[in-house]
Amino acid sequence: MVSVTSLSTGKLKSVLLLHPYSIWRRQRWYTLFTSGLIHNSWLHLAVNMLVVLVFASKLEKEFALQSEWGRLQLVLLYVFSIILSNLGATLRYRNDFLHSATGASGGALATLCGFAWLYPLDSMLILPIFGPIPNLLYLLIILGACLYAARNRQKDSIDHYGHFYGGLTGIIITYLYYPHTLQVIIGGFNRHW
Repeated sequence: MVSVTSLSTGKLKSVLLLHPYSIWRRQRWYTLFTSGLIHNSWLHLAVNMLVVLVFASKLEKEFALQSEWGRLQLVLLYVFSIILSNLGATLRYRNDFLHSATGASGGALATLCGFAWLYPLDSMLILPIFGPIPNLLYLLIILGACLYAARNRQKDSIDHYGHFYGGLTGIIITYLYYPHTLQVIIGGFNRHW
């Protein structure tokens, strides 16, 4: 609801958006979270919500199967991923007065990467020439693409560092919840090699 309202009210958007320069100077710290409630366009909102709808619902089911606290774990993963991805972007852009960001992309990417980390040897991506890509490789591709874009596409007004930190946060939090995923990866490598 906040995002829909902010799309028609520029004033609300200007109050809630992430402004790393201000945060670094101990102002507007609340925007580490509130910027995840607003979006730049209907397309931005739709893409984030589609990713969250698909992967958060799958992740919620998996968390709920493994713990009675599964739903709470998902909420904490989502909220902390937004905050920590924005904190990472704030550290990167702390001296750039012109940089600002909106959207829940950090939380959305965290749900996608968290789900992929939970099943590292399965495949949710099939490429025409290469066939199924293991989720672990998919994670490396996503995070690598975010870093590449952050370094080489700095003028496109997309917070690629925020995406990177969101994905990384999703992996770390999922690992902290379920450390057995590392044994699955090691076991998979042992079987394969």
